[in-house]
Amino acid sequence: MASIVNIDSLTPSRVALETREREGVLTEPGPRGRLKELDALRGLAACTVVFCHFYNLNEAGKQLFLIQLLFRGLFRFLVAGHESVLLFFVLSGFVLTLPFLRPRKPKYLPFLVKRICRIHLPYLGAVVFAVFGDLLFHNKIPSLSPWFQAIWSQPVTWSLVLKHAGLIGNFDQMQLNGAFWSLVIEMRVSIIFPLLMLLLRRIRTQRAIVITGVAVILLGLLPLESDNLIPSPYGSTLHYAMVFIVGSLLARSSNTWSRLYLDRSRFFRATFAVCVLSAWSFAGLIAGHPSLVGLYDMILTVAAAYAIIAALNERMFRDVLLHRVSQYLGEISYSVYLLHVTVLLSLIHALYGRLSLYALLPIYLVLTLVFSSIFHVFVETPSTRLGVWISRKMEYEKPLSGDRSPANSSESVAV
Repeated sequence: MASIVNIDSLTPSRVALETREREGVLTEPGPRGRLKELDALRGLAACTVVFCHFYNLNEAGKQLFLIQLLFRGLFRFLVAGHESVLLFFVLSGFVLTLPFLRPRKPKYLPFLVKRICRIHLPYLGAVVFAVFGDLLFHNKIPSLSPWFQAIWSQPVTWSLVLKHAGLIGNFDQMQLNGAFWSLVIEMRVSIIFPLLMLLLRRIRTQRAIVITGVAVILLGLLPLESDNLIPSPYGSTLHYAMVFIVGSLLARSSNTWSRLYLDRSRFFRATFAVCVLSAWSFAGLIAGHPSLVGLYDMILTVAAAYAIIAALNERMFRDVLLHRVSQYLGEISYSVYLLHVTVLLSLIHALYGRLSLYALLPIYLVLTLVFSSIFHVFVETPSTRLGVWISRKMEYEKPLSGDRSPANSSESVAV
């Protein structure tokens, strides 16, 4: 049995590898020290969001008994969009924490520059495409859902575009793209994340576990100023910051959680996985009650934390995540998230009425993959590399002797 090493002594690419070795699930880290399993997990979650927004189009169809049975219960995980966004937040908190656990901590400005280039610059490219879509198609289709009616329902104004470009201000987040709301939270938390690390850096593993529990409870208590789980840009920031904190604390105690997970029998782990998947699927039944939204997010955050630990330690789950298809979806996941709503709405406005919604589904999926792949190559990847290059110039212009590998794994997971 391999010994458990203090996480502070590990490089980010070796988190939990010592505990994973004993079950034969040890793998080499991916490019730039990335945890490849978590990249793929993010990709699968992005696919869920893609299906969720297609599912949201047909309000009448959602009320059918069979649809309710399947997609509000047993197969909710296939269209669990809000749940997947919470998983993105936990993943971001987890991976962004890893460089702060090493002796040489990232500096604030290089960290922020890297996050802006990783998140904001590709987002601006997606805004451009959404603006063109709104200019071409700003009208409503009464037979479709209120979610659809809220997007591209008004003419584009300079004020709306500038507020979207700023990202942090108060603006109609649904007007250009129904997925943009989460990026407001992502950028707000990114700005204060190094401060959170400063506050949490001296916490020992045992205390981190306790504080994780407290953070989850606070998440259940902090209300959202929202309707239908689409949060306002200010009232929900603290609420969702707790999700990032859970991910951060999970990273700090990752080895302990991995050891606890691997010490359980396979039967226990399988049973617990079924329970978590059931919670992920059926928690949505309480989502319509405003007073229970905090509890809903609390359940989902615990499930997301479990998914991360299982992704790093469970052989069968890891085999799925390390498959080349899963890896590719993880690679383009942020581009998928940015573009899929624009692709969907453009397709609906252009072809709905000539083709049924279900005939449009395969076209939507193919076009989303094609445009996301192109966007990833020509927009997302150059933006990410620019952030890494600038941050290296700022932080490592005079590297210490023998230190020729600057930390760059903080961009492993982002939404």
